[in-house]
Amino acid sequence: RTLYHIIPDEVEAAASAAGCPGWSVFNFGVQGLNGAEQDWLIDRVVETGGDALKRVVIEETLPQPKDLAEATNKRARFFHGPGQYDAIVSSIWSFPESTPKRAFRTGVAAYGVVYDLSGVGRASERFFPQPGEDWIHNFDFREDGFAALGEVTSDGIEARRAAFLEDQTEFHAMIENYDPNGTAPNLDARAAYTLGKIERLRAKGLNASYYIAPNPTELPRVPYVGQAVAAAAPDFTIMNFNQPDLYPELFITDEWHDDAHLLREGATKLSRQIGADLCAGETTLPVINAARESDVQ
Repeated sequence: RTLYHIIPDEVEAAASAAGCPGWSVFNFGVQGLNGAEQDWLIDRVVETGGDALKRVVIEETLPQPKDLAEATNKRARFFHGPGQYDAIVSSIWSFPESTPKRAFRTGVAAYGVVYDLSGVGRASERFFPQPGEDWIHNFDFREDGFAALGEVTSDGIEARRAAFLEDQTEFHAMIENYDPNGTAPNLDARAAYTLGKIERLRAKGLNASYYIAPNPTELPRVPYVGQAVAAAAPDFTIMNFNQPDLYPELFITDEWHDDAHLLREGATKLSRQIGADLCAGETTLPVINAARESDVQ
């Protein structure tokens, strides 16, 4: 879920300059990725990568859907099957928001499960087929990641850009209102949830790290999650870039596409910092398994 944020070539170059040559990085960012989807994607990446896979960096995810339409489309229905129940519940109840909000998301998830199990979704698709697909992700191997990295655009992306160019008042207000010493609900649960994912990857001999993208729209909760994870696991590489007080160079207005996504110049700067930080984390700390030590974003 990175849009323009991660440029693999820049991560590789920065890591090499920092003393970690030979990395081959791939951006597996998926737009709108939630916790249950991330669990599934990590399993597929690890399964497919085999011994060639050395490093996995996971990102802080978005919450599970809060709208019924989002819980019943094709993408959501795939993740509302019995095999995903535990992942959905864990994602919802670890999320850094109030208990009533988490309860509401649980109800939406339950609706999605019933919708899928009842056959209503499958029957409607059979008898009233819609043209095309409602979610498609294409790889752009020239950019080592999803097509968005090549600045492939859409009406929605252009509309966000136009709105941002017209008025950046809210963008600046979100940054100015950020409290470095603030907090969010349920942080201990979210830290435990995130650390569980990292530890499962490390148990497989992979070097696992945790990344939080700069994103003003998520300043009310996400930076504090990163701080909680870092406090609970000081030996892990935690890259919490959504902290304007620590990384002001990443919040320059001209380097943003809209209020949540960087342009190429900002993405280049961020990607170079990621490469340097990942290398520093591996050259100063012991590696879990020296036979499997190096690469995937």
